[in-house]
Parts: sequence; structure tokens; C-alpha cells
Amino acid sequence: MTNMLDFLNNVQGIQHIQQQINITCIEDLLSKQTQIDSQYYRLLSSYLQDAQIKIVYSKCKSNYDQEEIVIQEND
Repeated sequence: MTNMLDFLNNVQGIQHIQQQINITCIEDLLSKQTQIDSQYYRLLSSYLQDAQIKIVYSKCKSNYDQEEIVIQEND
């Protein structure tokens, strides 16, 4: 029983690390202002192709004059 709990805790830890890596990669991609907008979309779409959501880069400015990330559900 303890081994199974340890295994599940390790899996959850790995998933958390993977989520953090995904967030870091997305932030890194979005911070590169020299890229063309369509390149952002292709990179993000291919990186997250197995995800349940699709993250789309948006040049729209928020109320705080920051660029926004639009998240859509995959069909």
C-alpha cells in the first residue's frame, strides 16, 4: 500500500513539474517579440496538440496595457 501511495505521489509531482515546464515554455515563446504572430500560433498549437485546451496568442491589449493569452477548448 505504501509503495502505491509513493508511486501516485511521484506521478503527481512529475505532472506538476511538467505543467510548470509547459507554462515556462509558453511564457518564453510569448516573450520573443521578434517572431511573427503566425509562428507563435504554430509553435503553441504543436506543443500542446495533445492537450484538452488550445492556447492562442493574441496581440490585444488588456486594461493594464499587457498582451493577453486567449485559451480555447479543442473541438
